[in-house]
Amino acid sequence: MMNPTPARWSPPASATTSTRAAFETLARRQQRLLEAVVFEGATCTQLARASGATATDIRHELGATMLALYAQLAPADRAEGGAVAAMLVLRALDALDPDETELIDVMLLHRPELQRIYAGYEDLVGELCACVPRITPAPRVLAQLTDAIDDDAN
Repeated sequence: MMNPTPARWSPPASATTSTRAAFETLARRQQRLLEAVVFEGATCTQLARASGATATDIRHELGATMLALYAQLAPADRAEGGAVAAMLVLRALDALDPDETELIDVMLLHRPELQRIYAGYEDLVGELCACVPRITPAPRVLAQLTDAIDDDAN
């Protein structure tokens, strides 16, 4: 059996502190949209179906939210707004449908100047992921996880 005490990874404190502070300035609806995409893997289309909004409205709101977060955290590196920036940030979130993702990937392939901007958006998504509060699972849950990992390793 593996050691039941998992290794702890700590994101850089400055990144998570500033990202968490910026996240907390958002309206609860905006926070919830980001949580649904980042932590639940929802796409804009899925969020639209669940909320009764249009996918275009969800894309617009989610894109604007991420661009506002990015502007708070990297004001000197602020990218142009608009549809391209919104689609790039939604691609970084993996919130697009497959056909939209393919379009953005082709655009990135042929427009290297957008790759730097996209990399900044990917970094922001990573920082959002690192802001998840740590939890200590109940001993029974930790034992089940450890057993499952051991079974997969063998």
